Amino acid sequence: MKKRLLVLFLASALAGSVAAAGGSEDLSSRLETEIPKLMQGGDIPGLSIAVIRDGKLFWSGAFGVRDLATGAPVRKDTLFEAASLSKPIVAYIALRLVDRGVLDLDTPLSQYLSYDRLQHEERARLITARRILSHSSGLPNWGDEELSLEFTPGERFGYSGEGFVYLQKVIEKLTGMPLQDLARKEVFVPLGMTRSSFVWEASFAQGGGSAVGVDEEGKPEAVPTDRPANAASSLLTTAEDYARFLLAVLDGRGLKKETATSMLSPQVRIPGKLFNPKSLPGEGEVAWGLGVGLERSGPAEPFWVWHWGDNNDRFRAWMTGSREKREGVVYFTNGFEGLSIAEPVALLAVGVRQSAFGRLEYERYDSPQRVPRLDLEKTFSKQGGEAGVRRYRELQAKSPDAFDAKLLDSLNNFLLNTGKPAEAFSVAKLYAEAHPRLPEAQASLGGAALRAGDFELAIASFEKAAVLDPKAPTREREIRWAREGLAAQRNPISLPAEAVRRFAGNYGARQIVFEAGSLFYQRQGRPGKYRLRPLSADNFWLEGLGIFRLRFVTDGDGRVTKLVGLYSDGREDDSPRDPERGGSG
Repeated sequence: MKKRLLVLFLASALAGSVAAAGGSEDLSSRLETEIPKLMQGGDIPGLSIAVIRDGKLFWSGAFGVRDLATGAPVRKDTLFEAASLSKPIVAYIALRLVDRGVLDLDTPLSQYLSYDRLQHEERARLITARRILSHSSGLPNWGDEELSLEFTPGERFGYSGEGFVYLQKVIEKLTGMPLQDLARKEVFVPLGMTRSSFVWEASFAQGGGSAVGVDEEGKPEAVPTDRPANAASSLLTTAEDYARFLLAVLDGRGLKKETATSMLSPQVRIPGKLFNPKSLPGEGEVAWGLGVGLERSGPAEPFWVWHWGDNNDRFRAWMTGSREKREGVVYFTNGFEGLSIAEPVALLAVGVRQSAFGRLEYERYDSPQRVPRLDLEKTFSKQGGEAGVRRYRELQAKSPDAFDAKLLDSLNNFLLNTGKPAEAFSVAKLYAEAHPRLPEAQASLGGAALRAGDFELAIASFEKAAVLDPKAPTREREIRWAREGLAAQRNPISLPAEAVRRFAGNYGARQIVFEAGSLFYQRQGRPGKYRLRPLSADNFWLEGLGIFRLRFVTDGDGRVTKLVGLYSDGREDDSPRDPERGGSG
């Protein structure tokens, strides 16, 4: 994709303008010159940015393309998915309701709304608006229909999108207004944010339109037009509009003085990585206020507000600002690597190196691991596992310092996410070989072995990971699953053909075919055809797909009515049989 982006960069309009007069022309010129270079280095299709100086919108720019297919340029009014930058706006709405006495920060939300997804959780009564806004509610980032708390509310930091979904339901009930109407009343109209919404609006197709996101493989995805409002992630906006909101937050506009101060005051400290607070401390001091992240370089320094956004690895965004300095920057991108330039953009725009970026563990555009990682992603994806391993050893011999655990972990995840489990298994073996005493490497190998149906290796790897880190969550479910699979491999069950032929048929997107005396499983729209081996009369494991099994369900008359998909992590899903399409074989 990189060569194509270079051509489009040269062809696209790069629009930047100074919105405030006086001695900052050097900065605007540097931004207009350096941002395209950073985007090219990070392989980023399009970017929209706004800079705040002296408490005013100082400069904004639009760079690159909003749609790789058409080459249409990004304009200042082009809409981007703001992703998690939705959360600070919802926090601001909630705090305005607090100021009016509609909502109390420390009243259990269960007193406002009985949330059916938490009915089974006794500790849910400890969840308050303050704990949701400071990400200390105990709720997971995203969960199943029935939510389970990951820790007791108030115990520590734990980033949660689900918390904001719960808070959305509460404030919608208290006000009798849907989130979109609330946002328009409390934020968009008062702050002059004319191109912002939590839901798609027909008028957005006009002017600069909306950006088309691009994932790690270069696959595009347009902004959905039918997505419901989601407090955690559905905001559509522009850099200029969001800068208007950031200005209001920095100025404390629209909030009582004490409320505005609380929003930008630490509520909970973050001792390590953002998604692993128990890890070693990072650089600087990082905390969370009410809806926003906070960081400072030392005890005597002021806090900088910050937040990031990441929707489906296609839209990525960053914002930061200082109340004391009255400076800030907001930018949105439509590419997988959009956050790889967060540090240099912040340094360029406001002269601050964002240590908080390192807590998120996104890779910088100029990381020494990036070039070999991209090379290996291409080799493993296009040429397979054997070629990938050979290329790995060639590159490692030339630049051994670049091949750390993070590179191998990232490569493994890329291959899994792009549907290359066999290649990911090869990488997991390299990972465990290079870092034999790293529990994460052994757990990764265990998971890869389980997927591949190598149950003996899965058991050994999971057990080794447990010995290396006894405090880590146990993998007993996966180990038990692997032992069942290993027993079935070593002592196979034989069922007569007439006993299994009746299971053949179509089950929605799942198809079971009977060929040469055996059952085979296929999933519509996915590669691969797997032989079914019996665990019992109605339970089967799949050769080559060790994390998935099937159970067939019959009615009182012995008719097969559905199959149940069983997963090694405990999940289950049903696929009713389609009687009209019948069986196969």
